[in-house]
Amino acid sequence: MNSKAVYGVMMRGNGLRIAMMGNGQNENKLKTLSYHLLNSLKTRNADSFMDIVLRQYMSLKLPVPAIFVDVLSEEDKFLDVGYAFVAGLNGAGIKNDAKEEEN
Repeated sequence: MNSKAVYGVMMRGNGLRIAMMGNGQNENKLKTLSYHLLNSLKTRNADSFMDIVLRQYMSLKLPVPAIFVDVLSEEDKFLDVGYAFVAGLNGAGIKNDAKEEEN
């Protein structure tokens, strides 16, 4: 999977993060969702991962990114997409000037 596609999936995770936070959900909900997704990835359980992702998108009335369906049959690509999505969900790729200045 190329880096452009992985970055796109990461931004999808970030988009879900923004939608969740804009919907009045707190940071704990994001952490819980992330832990459940990571557990599904660790155990290579695509069914569980998709169930969690679908429920979250449905609860926010958002369309599910097609990339998830496209990679279900290929485990390595699924893991790449899954981990990139969780990274984006946790804020990877977000530029924060204040944090960068501290480092």
